[in-house]
Amino acid sequence: MKISVIIFWIIIFAISMHTMPRTLDTLQSKPIDNFRLIRIVSMAITALLVAYPLFGLRYIELVFRPPLSYLLLYNILAFASLIYSPSKALTLWKSIEILVDIGLSATVGVIFLNRGVKKFLTMNTIFLCSMIIIMEIEALINPALAFRWYNKGIFRMQLGGILPYMNPSLFGYTAAVASVMSFASLLYAEGKQKLFYGILFSLSV
Repeated sequence: MKISVIIFWIIIFAISMHTMPRTLDTLQSKPIDNFRLIRIVSMAITALLVAYPLFGLRYIELVFRPPLSYLLLYNILAFASLIYSPSKALTLWKSIEILVDIGLSATVGVIFLNRGVKKFLTMNTIFLCSMIIIMEIEALINPALAFRWYNKGIFRMQLGGILPYMNPSLFGYTAAVASVMSFASLLYAEGKQKLFYGILFSLSV
């Protein structure tokens, strides 16, 4: 059951990043499309109906503890902003997405925390750095698709992902998180592990 939850989460996460970005006009006129609706409903079912019977109160405890508690507070404020939001449908949809992401993060967190905090952090670091490395290889193979050109701003050429599709902003955020996590692991590692995390850090930076 635990393995199936992890596999399902990875598949949904990969597919969701492959969806093409939408314009602001499209978001305001149609904030919910069929794929995003299916994705968020299936993620909610996985997080709430599968995780809670498995983990009980520990699942709820993780949601209300940092760092997820900070996201939960942000989510509450997002729901409250419906009062004055000019685009209530889009605000409501994004708030629901964040709420489901919190629940699913708690699911994955509890699964790995049962095996130890160190292993949980190691798996996260390797997963994030692997994504960065894959996208850097894609940039070498097909730079025309990997790099996005913009007419505004200082950095007009920005790196994104091809498969899975990832816009440059999300790529930059993922690389920043991966570099911090790999650097933190580098400080406490010894021997070959220090070299391993050093390579991950250099690639993610």
